[in-house]
Amino acid sequence: MSGHTTSLDPASHKKIKKRILAKFEGDDLSWLKDKLDQTGNWPSLAARIQHVIQVNSRLLGTAVDDQAGFVRDVVNTRNFLVHLDGSRKQKGVSGIELIDLTDKVEALARLCFLREIGFDDQSLARLFSHNECTYIKHTKELFQSLD
Repeated sequence: MSGHTTSLDPASHKKIKKRILAKFEGDDLSWLKDKLDQTGNWPSLAARIQHVIQVNSRLLGTAVDDQAGFVRDVVNTRNFLVHLDGSRKQKGVSGIELIDLTDKVEALARLCFLREIGFDDQSLARLFSHNECTYIKHTKELFQSLD
């Protein structure tokens, strides 16, 4: 989501990166420098999801703290599915829980998309006030159910 693209301010990130890189040499230094340049200051997946929930909490009728289990399940399931590491399987979700998790992630993605194409808080609030719309009602219910 726009506006949430780094973990640290550029000066702090540069200072930490310099300190870390000073401990490496040769190929290791080159490899690590490339990695830190590419993704070293990106927020974690959990932080990005929490940010999207926070920005949309009023619309969804929830709070970041209320969705901690959801965020944890998304991160753990993603890590298992991407790395195919059997030791991570127990932390991820499957079956009907995976379908519910996917529905919630999709709803957050749709909200991000709507914001990116110009919907502001007022426009989204108007849209979300239409409780007779099945999709809007379902989206609200997803986030208002217990974790």
